[in-house]
This record gives sequence, structure tokens and C-alpha cells, in this order.
Amino acid sequence: MAADGSGSDKTLGNIQWSSDPVVLRYQIIAYGLKPGERRTFVDETYLRLPWANKVDHAVATVKKMPRGARQEHHQRIEGPPRAGKTASLRSLVRSSMPVRNRDGLHVPVAYFQMPSVPDPASISTAILYGIGDPTWQMKRPRSERVIYVSEALQRVGAEILCTDDFHHLVDARGQKVQHVAADYFKELGFYFGGTLLFSGLERMKLAFETNEQLGGRTEPPIHFPRLDWRLVKTDRPLFLKIVESLLEEFERHGFSIMKISSGLFYRFYCSTGGLIGYVVRVLRAGALICETRKKALDLEVIRKAVRGVVTKQWPGGIDPFHEEFPTVESPETLALSERIGTGLGPGNDKAKHATRS
Repeated sequence: MAADGSGSDKTLGNIQWSSDPVVLRYQIIAYGLKPGERRTFVDETYLRLPWANKVDHAVATVKKMPRGARQEHHQRIEGPPRAGKTASLRSLVRSSMPVRNRDGLHVPVAYFQMPSVPDPASISTAILYGIGDPTWQMKRPRSERVIYVSEALQRVGAEILCTDDFHHLVDARGQKVQHVAADYFKELGFYFGGTLLFSGLERMKLAFETNEQLGGRTEPPIHFPRLDWRLVKTDRPLFLKIVESLLEEFERHGFSIMKISSGLFYRFYCSTGGLIGYVVRVLRAGALICETRKKALDLEVIRKAVRGVVTKQWPGGIDPFHEEFPTVESPETLALSERIGTGLGPGNDKAKHATRS
């Protein structure tokens, strides 16, 4: 999607939607909308994040290797939710979109989401569906699954297989691994001969730690972080730059904005927890309000967007855009922002219980 740190080589208005169902499905994945749907100008604003550059560089490097060597250089990206991991995968898909010609279907960058309850059968089904294999619904003997999936990936010319939500292999407490599923990927990498790219929450690292062979064939993770306001030389300037770039788009599209101040940026940070995905979601909601009401982007609009996107249940009812919210930096407000996007974030029942305890 746009505004996700991924970049684009064409405007959405120039997309030639395919009549091929598989190619169309990849277009929807890559651009984040279906034919006939309309996006806000926030979604047309492409930004670039340093860690997304690392992913592109790693993938470009492994592509230069002989196919047989790629099984020793699988890639993985880890990070908290809404940090831009899926956006990076979408960028890779956009860079090598599938096509169908007289020679058949070509999917250079294959993509699928890990099933919520993964096992070799459900994983095989998801991969085959993802690359448009017409036999994806067929049941196969366990001994044939990996080899058939590998050959199917080779038939469509896949060089990279992107696995999103790889953390589903590990339970929510980060203690137990679906070992049979982890072994499946180890074997898949061997028979496929291409690059496996794993993406998910940080707890997925346990799968690589407990499966030595899969871990030994996968490069160290590229981390997609939560930006930290206290890192005044790195993270804070990047956060300010991203918010400024998106705010400028409001003015460019005829919606005036309030005077930019350090207080505004701090409120924004505390509202989104330094997660770029939340910044985009809040300003997307704000853009829709501005377009619907034909009004400027002001504190009221942003507050409504924050309460709609993040939560209405802020401690004491005082959200970061409330007039009584303290705009002076403090450990308490920063600690609250660090919990956004987690099970202990504002508005979460667990967080209320932890506070009462």
C-alpha cells in the first residue's frame, strides 16, 4: 500500500487491471485496492524507510547467486505490528508483477499468508492457491506435498516466496513451535531452490532458534522497529519527516492544516506509539473526514481519527489530542505510547487489569 515505506513505479490511476484472476489478485495485494475502489491522497504518498531499503538490497543480492546457493540464504524480517513489514512484501510484488502470456503464468515474487493454524497440508494449500495452481484444493499424500509445491513454484518461475505472518508457527506466548511446519519450510527450501522470505512478529524468531537447519540457512533478521521518540538523532527526526510529508499532502490537496509545532508531533507520537502503520491509518481517516466535511485538518479531526483508529478508551478519557493531555515529554506518556499495538495497550482489558493490580 502507499505511504508504507515501499515506493511505487506508477500512479494508481495508470494501473491496467488484468482480466486474469491470478494476476488481478496480485494487483490487489500489491496496490491495496480493487478495480473501481477509490483511495485517499494519503495512500498516494509514497515514503521510504531505511529497513525497507535493507530488504531490497538483501533480495537483490541473493538473486545474483546461483539458484542452488539460494537455499542457504533465505531472508526474514521481524517487527511489531503496523511497522511496515507487509508493506515491504507488497513492494517486492510491485517490483516484479506476475504476467500471463502464451508461455503461461509467470509469478517472479510469490506471496501467501501463513494459515492461522499451520500444518503442512494447510501451508501447501495456501501456497498453491497463491500462485494460481488449479489443483490447490486437491489432497495429496504427505510424502508428495513438498515436492509438488516446489515444482509448482518452479513452473511459474518463482524466484522468491514471501511468507507473511510467519509468527503463526509460534504460539502467542512465544514458547511453543509447530515443529512439523518448520521442517516443511526447511524441505521446501531444498526442493524449491529459490529464496524463502519470512515475515512476522518478533516471536517468530523461536522457530529459527529451535530448528537449527532452517535457522542456519536463513540470514539474521532485518528488524522493522517501533520508532523511539527518545532517540533524538535517528528515530525522532525520521518520525517528524514522515508526519511532515503526509501533512504537506493535505495542503497540496486544498485542506489547510493547523500550525505545525513540536507539541503536535509529540501528540502524534503518543497517539501512534511510533508505529508508521498507525500514522498512515490515522491520517487516512483524517483525510476521509476532511473530504466528507469539506473542512481543514485541525485538532478535532485528528482526535476523532485517533479515537476511531487506535482506541476510545484512553486512561482517564484523556487521549493525546485532548486539551488536558500533557505535551511535556514524560516517562509516563512515553510508556503508554510503547504499549500501543500490544496486548497491554490503551483500551485493552489486560492493560486495565495490569493498572488495577
